[in-house]
Amino acid sequence: MRISIITINYNNAPNLRGTIESVINQTYRNVEYLVIDGASTDGSGDIIKEFANEIDYWVSEKDKGIYNAMNKGLIKATGDYILYLNSGDYFADNNVLSDLILDCAGKDIVYGNIGYYKNDTLIELKSAEHIHFKTSYQHNLPPHPALLIKRVLLQQLHGFDEDYPIIADVVMIAKAFSITGVTSKFKNRLVTIFDMNGVSSCKQNQQKIWEERKKFIEKEFPGYLSDLKENWPPNIFKKILNFVRRVI
Repeated sequence: MRISIITINYNNAPNLRGTIESVINQTYRNVEYLVIDGASTDGSGDIIKEFANEIDYWVSEKDKGIYNAMNKGLIKATGDYILYLNSGDYFADNNVLSDLILDCAGKDIVYGNIGYYKNDTLIELKSAEHIHFKTSYQHNLPPHPALLIKRVLLQQLHGFDEDYPIIADVVMIAKAFSITGVTSKFKNRLVTIFDMNGVSSCKQNQQKIWEERKKFIEKEFPGYLSDLKENWPPNIFKKILNFVRRVI
């Protein structure tokens, strides 16, 4: 089975190299690698060109944001499965894809855990072993950097909804797990080391995240709105941000 790894980047040259190297050093070799750059001006293009022989497709042009770039990658991808490894994130070790692919047979989604560094200590965040979206709005959906999803399923979902500039990945994953008959497999292993400096961790975006979550639930799953308010009150993102600041 072929895996398409898609990396999006914009003016993140200092961290882009590590992301690319973590992909090209994977022991699983049936990989298609795509890099979508948003017309960076910080030397990112030079790094991409340096690894051009290891990259199956790349482009550097203006886009309309994170999820527009991710959708551009989906259009070009040809693999059976897709994993988005954005610039600044990197695989936990060289055997990640080899391990994940073992559990892909017959599954629409295979996912594992992400981690981050607190000073020099690696903290692993375990994903939920079982996703029961139908019983209540699922608050512990697996993160996209640790998730392999069938390309045909992602296309069926029309990729990432760009009406949600910050949480379109959450929207996509929630929709995927809400589809009757979708199969998944949890792999209890560290998949990706996550960059904690992304848009979802910025202080100024916390209220927007709440508003986007509320907008999504009201539109797609209105019966879960009370569940959302109970488990994700508007001030929870401030609490999460304060927690993140303490541990990193």
